[in-house]
Amino acid sequence: MITKLFNYYEATAIGISLGALDEEIIKRWWRASYVEDWRDFSAYVTEKRDRDGRPALYRQYQLQAERWT
Repeated sequence: MITKLFNYYEATAIGISLGALDEEIIKRWWRASYVEDWRDFSAYVTEKRDRDGRPALYRQYQLQAERWT
């Protein structure tokens, strides 16, 4: 479940960074849960990056959540 959600968040962050999605609309709709979920699960993501040797895992999501903080 968390993987599907984070994949969605990552895709959304990529869409925003490419200009394919309107950041203000996404921000107004998702900001609270988007940022809160990152805060709650950032340690899990860091551990998974290290364990799996995937330093870029959910990196765009992280950057977007930190921008909205």
